[in-house]
Amino acid sequence: MSVTETQTPQILFVDDEPDLQILLRQKFRKRIKAGEMTLFFALNGAEALAMLAENPAIDFVISDINMPVMDGLEFLSNLRNDFPLVRAVMLSAYNDMDKIRSAMNRGAFDFLTKPIDFEDLDMTMQKTLSHVRDIKRNILSKRENDVMKDFVDEAWVTKLLDNADQTLEKGESSIERKGETIEASILFADICGFTAAAEHIPPEALVENLNRFFDVMVKEIIDEGGSVDKFMGDAVMAIFQGEDRLRRCFSAALQIHHALAQQPEMKSACLDYQVKVAIGIDDGVVVYGPMGAAKAHRLDYTVIGNAVNLASRIESKASAGQTLLRTELAEELRSQYNFEDLGEHDIKGKTKRIALSAHNA
Repeated sequence: MSVTETQTPQILFVDDEPDLQILLRQKFRKRIKAGEMTLFFALNGAEALAMLAENPAIDFVISDINMPVMDGLEFLSNLRNDFPLVRAVMLSAYNDMDKIRSAMNRGAFDFLTKPIDFEDLDMTMQKTLSHVRDIKRNILSKRENDVMKDFVDEAWVTKLLDNADQTLEKGESSIERKGETIEASILFADICGFTAAAEHIPPEALVENLNRFFDVMVKEIIDEGGSVDKFMGDAVMAIFQGEDRLRRCFSAALQIHHALAQQPEMKSACLDYQVKVAIGIDDGVVVYGPMGAAKAHRLDYTVIGNAVNLASRIESKASAGQTLLRTELAEELRSQYNFEDLGEHDIKGKTKRIALSAHNA
């Protein structure tokens, strides 16, 4: 997976109407001339995939849905497999909500309606570019951290922690242990039936398959700008911050269901196991920071708060292949996705019943 971040935004427009190229070049001519953006054009999805292969610096794609040779929906499916870091904004007629929903379910970042509102186009381009750049910076930063680990002397780290202990004993606060209050969407995903399946799988194969499933899930989380907080047995918890966090969190959930459905079965003499997950989502204010015992050198950077607890409790009520969230959160996404309202439920630790809605993969 190549990660290239350029100063000049690189945008690919995919549409079979040649007049659109003329219109866009005219509209953005000053920015193009000033070197503030570079535009690429393709007439269909197949051409777009070839152009992305030749131009890895392209940041994102704005694509029509209705095109010959390869339409926008087929293009989206190929895009996620071949270019997972490239985001797609889809174009469609205002009254064509079925195709828009289908595009969002396949991983589209956002959508625009035709005829194009150029003010809306400009805002959407800025939002998408910011999102893509954040993802690329996070990946590059992670790679740098991984490289640094190879050069950090473990003895130096131990000495640093010992000094930290002495500081704590003196009552000083040079080690900041206060959490940061943030707004975030929380995703809990639990692999269904894995504990029972484990009884029929050799330990080595069990670990291999579990890691394979986690690799699939983490990819979808990172692709939507989330971060993995922790793994818990056969479950994973992820955090999404920033603009459009709830939609990105929900999109990651859908993509996890879809990607795991493509995984081969785990087989043994008495088992055919097709992996599925149950997912719970919530959103709210949480505290993000170091938790644990500093003196024992056991600090874990994590999040705590009502949204974390509720996402976990909601996930426990979800069935295999299902994503559950509060109905009031589902209302924010209903224009793009279909939900089944399940009514009010008792949630452990909550005095009031909570209305839940489900999306079935």
